[in-house]
Amino acid sequence: MSSFVREAISGRCVAEALSLRHTPTPDAIRAPVTMMTGAELAIALRFDGTTSAFRKFCKTAGINPLPGRKDCYDPVAVRHQLNAIQGLVANQSEPTSALDRSRMRRDAKR
Repeated sequence: MSSFVREAISGRCVAEALSLRHTPTPDAIRAPVTMMTGAELAIALRFDGTTSAFRKFCKTAGINPLPGRKDCYDPVAVRHQLNAIQGLVANQSEPTSALDRSRMRRDAKR
């Protein structure tokens, strides 16, 4: 990870700007899907707009727009990627979903 990425995401403001509260209630399931434009993401990450510096940061950090949508970002995926860069994500080597665990058990039997 480059020092550019570390410096850009080290502040608390990024964590606060992109934090998402998860409430496992039926209301949360029915909530509308929200996406961010590039301009909104740039402001949340404290850039002056969708400048070349912002695009370079996104590329370096592995933050990609939704497939087929040039200027539309998923805030949950952005938050996950920022957490991964900062080392805040759980161990990725262990399977997280039931399907992944099942595949791991199946592959171990072979």
